[in-house]
Amino acid sequence: MNRVELIGNLGADPEVRLVGETSQVATVSIATDESYKNDAGEWVSNPEWVNLEGWGNVCEKMASMKKGQRVLVRGKLRTKSYEKDGQKKYRTVVNVQKIHKIEI
Repeated sequence: MNRVELIGNLGADPEVRLVGETSQVATVSIATDESYKNDAGEWVSNPEWVNLEGWGNVCEKMASMKKGQRVLVRGKLRTKSYEKDGQKKYRTVVNVQKIHKIEI
């Protein structure tokens, strides 16, 4: 099963761009946070940045969100490939199926 659920804060305002003549995609990164105590007993915060992309109705919902908002994301992992300087590169994103603002 390819299913991802994340809670995190938007790192920027989502960027919306036109793909083809009629499709739009919204992209943004979120920071998820893992906190734990280190060997010295001090709390350490370790953010993990995750790239998101949303299409269709999800794109419209993402476009209304703002940097810093806390969100719950449900989606699927997608790995995309592209060429840069003659080398094949890979990038993994979460293809967002649902996204909700979380009020703190």
